[in-house]
Formats: sequence, C-alpha cells, structure tokens
Amino acid sequence: RHARPNPAIASASLAYTLGAPASVSAAVFDVSGRRIASLASCARMQAGDHEVRWGLRDDRGAPVASGVYFLRVSAGLESLTQKLVVVR
Repeated sequence: RHARPNPAIASASLAYTLGAPASVSAAVFDVSGRRIASLASCARMQAGDHEVRWGLRDDRGAPVASGVYFLRVSAGLESLTQKLVVVR
C-alpha cells in the first residue's frame, strides 16, 4: 500500500491490512531517522483493513516543513514503511 496523497499538502494517510490480530504502532520519521510524530499505539487491533492518518504536524503540534518523511506502521514482527513528500 502507499501513503496518499503523495505529495501531501494538508494531511496524508496510510492504509494497511492485518492478517491476524496484533499490537500496532505508527509513527513518522524524518530523513535522518528521527521520530517526529507518534500517530498510534494500540494494544490490540483486529484483523482486517485499517488506516492511519497524519495531519502533517509533529508531536508538539507544529506543522512540519516541506521535505521527505517516512510513515511506518508496525504490527508484531512486521512493519510497513512508505515515503511521503510534504509540500508547503
């Protein structure tokens, strides 16, 4: 699956599918690998289709600058990372 829209102007989302119930976390990283936003941390999610949204803000609530970011969703031992370009 892909982050969309890409490039993003106001917000972005990443759809993913869980094959089995799992603990899930989602975060955004900058190009240096620094986590800039925590999007979700769920103790347990059911199998099926899900989506995580990002409002293009860091953990302090400040808008992020234009540039390349990586959205990562981790579930159990698996993770999905997608590159996202933010345009301001």
